[in-house]
Amino acid sequence: MADNAIRTIRIIPFSGKEEDWNRWSKTFMATATVRGYRDVLVPIDPDEDAALEDNNLAYNDLILSCQEDISFGIVDESVSAAFPDGDARVAWQNLRARFEPNTGAAKVQLKQEFHQLKLTSADEDPDPWITT
Repeated sequence: MADNAIRTIRIIPFSGKEEDWNRWSKTFMATATVRGYRDVLVPIDPDEDAALEDNNLAYNDLILSCQEDISFGIVDESVSAAFPDGDARVAWQNLRARFEPNTGAAKVQLKQEFHQLKLTSADEDPDPWITT
């Protein structure tokens, strides 16, 4: 008799908003570590291809996580000769290139935005103010 057990897949959704990238990417990498495919996304040896099963697991989690058209398209179009149905490493690199600020101008802008924040009352909890 076949096993008809229903599996639950837990996905960490990504909104596609730049302001959500930092939290989502770190959470996704923590999940990748627990699930055993972190090295697929950030390899120790970039010249070595990942195992097919690990790549498929990572790629599927990425594509299921992307909830809007831009990030979904980035992942969907991430293929390589080794993984023509979807390359998780390429997808992760493309997502980082799109959403992670890596230019000096972007970093200066973030610093300026932080310095322009003002806490309106000394009685307020500063944690929500700092994390906005």
